[in-house]
Amino acid sequence: MKAKLFKKDIPRRCEYCLFSREFDSTTEVLCSKRGVTAKGDSCRKYRYDVTKRIPQKTVLAGDYKSEDFII
Repeated sequence: MKAKLFKKDIPRRCEYCLFSREFDSTTEVLCSKRGVTAKGDSCRKYRYDVTKRIPQKTVLAGDYKSEDFII
């Protein structure tokens, strides 16, 4: 589980930053360092906050049979 949350290829985005807060806008965040910025921006004060990113769900194949669930 830890590997999914702390992967190195997570993009630097203000919406995942420790200093940002969401508000009414759907495309902007309120940053305590830079003010109102777009969610996709980032700056050199960026600090990743693991609680703000929701990992993508894994899609499973749907072709299961009842025999697959018998122990």
